[in-house]
Amino acid sequence: MNVNKRHSDFLMLFERFISAKFSSLIMFPFHFAFAAKYNTPTVRSIDQKDIPNVHKTLICEASGGYPEGHLRWFDENKTEWTKSAKLTGKKRNDGLFELSSELPLLTGSTFSEYTCVVYNASYGKEDSASILLDGPSPLSEIKTPGSAIIAPVVVIGSLIVGLLMALLFFRRRSQQSRRLSTTPLMGTHHEVSASDPDVDQSTIGGVNGKDSMA
Repeated sequence: MNVNKRHSDFLMLFERFISAKFSSLIMFPFHFAFAAKYNTPTVRSIDQKDIPNVHKTLICEASGGYPEGHLRWFDENKTEWTKSAKLTGKKRNDGLFELSSELPLLTGSTFSEYTCVVYNASYGKEDSASILLDGPSPLSEIKTPGSAIIAPVVVIGSLIVGLLMALLFFRRRSQQSRRLSTTPLMGTHHEVSASDPDVDQSTIGGVNGKDSMA
């Protein structure tokens, strides 16, 4: 009885010692299994210039847990983005795990807040951390594979259209100016009547004679 009582007391003291660090403890004869709670995760952002269409990457890190857990991402509307993230887990020398998750943000993203939640191996929520961004990324930074070709084509096309419109404008102005210059000359010509008393008949005859000779 004394041996069993001492063994029970030892197990009780050992359980209290382990419980100070670990969230739960299940004792079995000759071995024990435990689950360690992860520390509060930390979230930070880094600018990206080498990845196409990505302007920032969010990094979430949590450590000190066991067994290997999970990190999940949510935006301000509670929409999950975990499938777009990359999760890595590393076992430390003390047997506990370090978790890291990277979430790339595409150019044009309109969400201003993201939350990283750490879950244990049983998918139980343990803790979370959020990050506030400066604002939506500028759309002017979006680069597509054909943008370098489309831009010059648009500029050249605009120049050609402008030149054609200018040529058409000057051609119409030229035609209008010709019409205005010929109208006074046509309007001054009038037929001279032979019965006009103020006109010399010999002059008319002379003119007619020249015309007939011609």
